[in-house]
Amino acid sequence: MDTSNHVKGSWIRRLGVKRIGGQMAFYLLFFAFIGYFADQPEFDNLVPDEALIKLAVRHSGKIIGECRVLDASEIAKLAPNMRAPLRCPREKSPLQVELSLNEKAIFVDSIEPAGMHNDGISAAFERFSVKAGPIHLSVKVNDDAGSKGFSHRFEGDYDLNPADILVVDFDGGFNVQHHSRTSTDILH
Repeated sequence: MDTSNHVKGSWIRRLGVKRIGGQMAFYLLFFAFIGYFADQPEFDNLVPDEALIKLAVRHSGKIIGECRVLDASEIAKLAPNMRAPLRCPREKSPLQVELSLNEKAIFVDSIEPAGMHNDGISAAFERFSVKAGPIHLSVKVNDDAGSKGFSHRFEGDYDLNPADILVVDFDGGFNVQHHSRTSTDILH
Protein backbone atom coordinates (compact mmCIF):
# COMPACT_ATOMS: atom_id res chain seq x y z
CA MET A 1 0.00 0.00 0.00
CA ASP A 2 1.40 3.42 -1.01
CA THR A 3 0.91 6.02 1.78
CA SER A 4 3.36 8.68 0.59
CA ASN A 5 0.68 10.57 -1.32
CA HIS A 6 -1.70 10.34 1.63
CA VAL A 7 0.91 11.69 4.13
CA LYS A 8 1.94 14.69 2.00
CA GLY A 9 -1.52 16.19 1.70
CA SER A 10 -2.99 15.05 5.00
CA TRP A 11 -2.13 18.16 7.05
CA ILE A 12 -3.72 20.42 4.45
CA ARG A 13 -6.86 18.29 4.41
CA ARG A 14 -6.97 18.15 8.22
CA LEU A 15 -6.68 21.94 8.66
CA GLY A 16 -8.73 22.72 5.62
CA VAL A 17 -8.06 25.25 2.94
CA LYS A 18 -10.74 27.59 4.30
CA ARG A 19 -9.19 27.67 7.74
CA ILE A 20 -5.69 28.46 6.43
CA GLY A 21 -7.14 31.11 4.10
CA GLY A 22 -9.02 32.65 7.02
CA GLN A 23 -5.88 32.81 9.15
CA MET A 24 -3.94 34.43 6.33
CA ALA A 25 -6.70 37.02 5.83
CA PHE A 26 -6.77 37.75 9.59
CA TYR A 27 -2.97 38.22 9.74
CA LEU A 28 -3.06 40.46 6.68
CA LEU A 29 -5.75 42.68 8.27
CA PHE A 30 -3.87 42.71 11.59
CA PHE A 31 -0.60 43.81 9.94
CA ALA A 32 -2.43 46.47 7.92
CA PHE A 33 -4.00 47.81 11.14
CA ILE A 34 -0.62 47.97 12.91
CA GLY A 35 1.06 49.50 9.86
CA TYR A 36 -1.55 52.23 9.54
CA PHE A 37 -1.45 53.28 13.21
CA ALA A 38 2.36 53.19 13.29
CA ASP A 39 2.33 56.28 11.07
CA GLN A 40 -1.20 57.74 11.30
CA PRO A 41 -2.93 59.82 12.51
CA GLU A 42 -0.39 62.58 12.94
CA PHE A 43 -0.39 64.05 16.44
CA ASP A 44 1.23 67.17 17.79
CA ASN A 45 0.80 67.86 21.50
CA LEU A 46 1.38 71.61 21.11
CA VAL A 47 -0.85 74.33 19.76
CA PRO A 48 0.69 75.59 16.46
CA ASP A 49 2.08 78.83 17.96
CA GLU A 50 3.45 77.32 21.18
CA ALA A 51 6.84 76.11 22.34
CA LEU A 52 7.66 73.84 25.27
CA ILE A 53 9.93 74.39 28.27
CA LYS A 54 10.93 71.32 30.25
CA LEU A 55 12.45 71.61 33.71
CA ALA A 56 14.27 68.56 35.04
CA VAL A 57 15.76 68.69 38.53
CA ARG A 58 17.71 65.84 40.11
CA HIS A 59 20.05 66.95 42.85
CA SER A 60 20.96 66.09 46.41
CA GLY A 61 20.61 68.96 48.87
CA LYS A 62 23.16 69.75 51.58
CA ILE A 63 23.06 67.69 54.79
CA ILE A 64 21.14 69.39 57.58
CA GLY A 65 23.26 69.62 60.72
CA GLU A 66 26.86 68.95 61.66
CA CYS A 67 28.74 65.79 62.52
CA ARG A 68 29.64 65.44 66.18
CA VAL A 69 32.35 63.43 67.92
CA LEU A 70 31.06 60.82 70.39
CA ASP A 71 32.77 60.52 73.77
CA ALA A 72 33.98 57.16 75.14
CA SER A 73 30.86 56.53 77.26
CA GLU A 74 28.56 57.06 74.25
CA ILE A 75 30.66 54.73 72.10
CA ALA A 76 30.65 52.03 74.83
CA LYS A 77 26.82 52.03 74.88
CA LEU A 78 26.69 51.19 71.17
CA ALA A 79 26.76 47.71 69.65
CA PRO A 80 30.27 46.65 68.56
CA ASN A 81 29.46 47.05 64.86
CA MET A 82 28.08 50.58 65.43
CA ARG A 83 31.05 52.08 67.29
CA ALA A 84 32.01 54.85 64.90
CA PRO A 85 33.59 57.88 66.61
CA LEU A 86 31.49 60.32 64.55
CA ARG A 87 27.70 60.66 64.47
CA CYS A 88 26.50 62.47 61.35
CA PRO A 89 22.91 63.40 60.43
CA ARG A 90 21.38 61.87 57.31
CA GLU A 91 18.61 64.33 56.50
CA LYS A 92 19.20 66.54 53.47
CA SER A 93 17.85 69.97 52.63
CA PRO A 94 14.85 70.22 50.33
CA LEU A 95 15.48 72.11 47.09
CA GLN A 96 13.83 75.48 46.63
CA VAL A 97 13.25 75.98 42.90
CA GLU A 98 11.95 79.04 41.09
CA LEU A 99 11.53 79.30 37.31
CA SER A 100 10.63 82.71 35.89
CA LEU A 101 9.68 83.62 32.37
CA ASN A 102 9.94 87.28 31.35
CA GLU A 103 10.34 88.29 35.02
CA LYS A 104 7.13 86.42 36.03
CA ALA A 105 7.43 83.31 38.24
CA ILE A 106 5.69 80.37 36.58
CA PHE A 107 7.01 77.67 38.91
CA VAL A 108 7.91 77.97 42.60
CA ASP A 109 8.25 74.80 44.65
CA SER A 110 10.05 73.09 47.49
CA ILE A 111 11.16 69.63 46.38
CA GLU A 112 11.58 67.24 49.30
CA PRO A 113 14.34 64.62 49.22
CA ALA A 114 13.37 61.00 48.71
CA GLY A 115 13.93 58.29 51.28
CA MET A 116 12.58 57.28 54.65
CA HIS A 117 14.96 59.64 56.45
CA ASN A 118 14.84 62.40 53.79
CA ASP A 119 18.35 61.37 52.80
CA GLY A 120 17.88 60.80 49.07
CA ILE A 121 17.86 62.89 45.96
CA SER A 122 15.28 65.61 45.31
CA ALA A 123 13.77 65.14 41.86
CA ALA A 124 11.11 66.88 39.78
CA PHE A 125 10.08 67.09 36.14
CA GLU A 126 7.77 69.82 34.87
CA ARG A 127 6.52 70.88 31.42
CA PHE A 128 5.33 74.34 30.47
CA SER A 129 3.65 75.29 27.19
CA VAL A 130 4.56 78.89 26.33
CA LYS A 131 3.83 81.28 23.51
CA ALA A 132 6.55 81.14 20.83
CA GLY A 133 8.75 84.21 20.58
CA PRO A 134 11.57 85.89 22.50
CA ILE A 135 11.77 85.03 26.20
CA HIS A 136 13.96 85.81 29.18
CA LEU A 137 14.41 82.69 31.31
CA SER A 138 15.55 82.74 34.93
CA VAL A 139 16.02 79.63 37.09
CA LYS A 140 17.09 79.75 40.74
CA VAL A 141 17.82 76.81 43.05
CA ASN A 142 18.71 76.73 46.74
CA ASP A 143 20.09 73.39 48.01
CA ASP A 144 20.99 74.53 51.54
CA ALA A 145 18.19 75.02 54.09
CA GLY A 146 20.63 76.87 56.35
CA SER A 147 21.23 79.72 53.91
CA LYS A 148 19.00 82.50 52.66
CA GLY A 149 18.62 83.24 48.98
CA PHE A 150 19.54 80.97 46.11
CA SER A 151 22.84 79.13 45.81
CA HIS A 152 22.52 78.42 42.04
CA ARG A 153 21.26 80.82 39.38
CA PHE A 154 20.85 80.77 35.62
CA GLU A 155 19.54 83.44 33.25
CA GLY A 156 19.33 83.48 29.48
CA ASP A 157 17.49 85.01 26.53
CA TYR A 158 16.04 82.72 23.87
CA ASP A 159 13.96 83.10 20.73
CA LEU A 160 11.59 80.14 20.63
CA ASN A 161 9.92 79.16 17.37
CA PRO A 162 6.66 77.20 17.32
CA ALA A 163 7.21 73.56 18.40
CA ASP A 164 10.68 74.31 19.83
CA ILE A 165 11.66 72.63 23.07
CA LEU A 166 13.89 74.28 25.66
CA VAL A 167 15.21 71.79 28.22
CA VAL A 168 16.55 73.11 31.52
CA ASP A 169 18.36 70.37 33.43
CA PHE A 170 19.78 70.90 36.91
CA ASP A 171 22.04 68.41 38.68
CA GLY A 172 24.43 70.54 40.69
CA GLY A 173 24.81 72.82 37.67
CA PHE A 174 22.65 73.98 34.80
CA ASN A 175 22.55 72.34 31.38
CA VAL A 176 20.25 74.14 28.94
CA GLN A 177 19.48 72.76 25.49
CA HIS A 178 17.36 74.37 22.78
CA HIS A 179 15.84 71.79 20.43
CA SER A 180 14.10 72.92 17.27
CA ARG A 181 12.59 70.82 14.51
CA THR A 182 15.47 71.73 12.22
CA SER A 183 18.49 71.52 14.51
CA THR A 184 19.70 70.87 18.04
CA ASP A 185 21.99 73.36 19.71
CA ILE A 186 23.60 72.84 23.11
CA LEU A 187 23.80 76.31 24.59
CA HIS A 188 25.34 75.89 28.05
